[in-house]
Amino acid sequence: MPKKNSANNYLTCPRLKGQPKKHIAVCHRCRFRKKCAPYRNHCQAELPFTFSSDGANSSKSAPPEEPEPKTPALLPKKEATEELVKEIESELKALQKLCR
Repeated sequence: MPKKNSANNYLTCPRLKGQPKKHIAVCHRCRFRKKCAPYRNHCQAELPFTFSSDGANSSKSAPPEEPEPKTPALLPKKEATEELVKEIESELKALQKLCR
């Protein structure tokens, strides 16, 4: 049986000024208990793994794998960029001639 004044029986209240530590019984009677993250974590601790839609379990300690991009790279190829730069420069020269 846990001690009455054990540190496990108190939670930090994010709703009150100064975030005081409150006893779990006080949290249980609080009107914000469904929205309070510390109280929810105390009542139902986080599991060390997650369930995925394909039925495989993955550990939270392992870094998530980055999926392969399904779309081609968004940046144009170097040749296309050089062609665009030449096109823009020629249009700029034409506009400068018109302004003179």
